[in-house]
Amino acid sequence: MRYFLTKNFVLTSIAILLLGSGMAQNNLTARQLEQKADSFYTAKNYPSAAQYYLALAAQSDFAVKRSGALYNAACCFSLQDKKDSAFIILKQSVKAGYSNKKNLLADPDLKTCTKRKHGLKLSTV
Repeated sequence: MRYFLTKNFVLTSIAILLLGSGMAQNNLTARQLEQKADSFYTAKNYPSAAQYYLALAAQSDFAVKRSGALYNAACCFSLQDKKDSAFIILKQSVKAGYSNKKNLLADPDLKTCTKRKHGLKLSTV
């Protein structure tokens, strides 16, 4: 089954996730969101790290920050063996401007997406 997602659908989904976790009410700065996400990632608390990376992506005004946060969220979903979620967010990262092709193809965090990530439009990566 193919997934056709619009930016609005993804951002709405992120907002629902954040509201459900109570995180949206904290009004954290981008720097604080990134620090929390990185801390959770380092502690291998991938579900929480993914939520904070998605919150950072939703709050980011700059494409580089947004695409990097989405990429990191995709890694977190992959590490939880949530292949579909990882790939959907990874595609959003590429659409947002993620451009490190070598890293994308070699990143061990994205192991669950190995076959599918080769199907991305890598000419834009």
